[in-house]
Amino acid sequence: MPPAESPESAADAAARRSQGIELPILIVDDHPINLRLIQRQAAMLGYESDTASDGREAIEKWQARHYRLILTDCHMPGMDGYTMARRIRELEAARPGAAPVPIVACTANAFEENLQQCLAAGMNDYIAKPLKMDTLRAKLEAWAPPAAAPAAESDSTPIDKRLLREVTGGEASEETEVLMDFRRANEADTLRLNDAFGTGDLVAIMHAAHRIKGACRMVGATALADAAEQIERSAKAGHAESLDADRMAFAIADAQLRAYLDELGRARD
Repeated sequence: MPPAESPESAADAAARRSQGIELPILIVDDHPINLRLIQRQAAMLGYESDTASDGREAIEKWQARHYRLILTDCHMPGMDGYTMARRIRELEAARPGAAPVPIVACTANAFEENLQQCLAAGMNDYIAKPLKMDTLRAKLEAWAPPAAAPAAESDSTPIDKRLLREVTGGEASEETEVLMDFRRANEADTLRLNDAFGTGDLVAIMHAAHRIKGACRMVGATALADAAEQIERSAKAGHAESLDADRMAFAIADAQLRAYLDELGRARD
């Protein structure tokens, strides 16, 4: 079944969130009482939600509407949560530029082998049943944090102008040229990082992230530098299980920076 909507790109997601616009989450469970209770808990935490009773219905809804997160049971008749997650990741891989949706397993079997099965299926995290409000809040805020209110123009830039001025001397035209050069270099560096992720080579991931971090620090792109540094640390420590979350944080920061630099480039031209 083809998607009813085009996939939301990371840049589109960043632009939407910068305006304080939120998407719903999708809750997937075959038990109607579980669906009702989890949906109520999510509402109490400020999250609008849709529901699906199995993995197949969830995929259909995901294809028809953008969601900020999927919270899913693992064991369901028909299509279970593991199969659903693998299928969504396959569909995302065929959509270049699409922002991957975070998938959090909701399981009563919080044993190591079950948790590893969740991660192997492409899920990002897990939460044990029964859901406690504090734990649910922490997971939702970690993977689908509420958008901040739109910032004032002076606070909205992803570039620390104070740091940029240290390498440009404060000349506006020079700042723009430096940032345009940085944009081109960063696009190439990010492609190398994505290629490294594609091969799963932790050493290549570490080196690519380190290169991005250094360039970002030079021009004051602190959020992207921090995200790249976290990828570098995880890869260096061999924490492959952390890299999905690290990569998502990087994609968000990169999309915000690209949107800013693209606007700067249009203004210059």
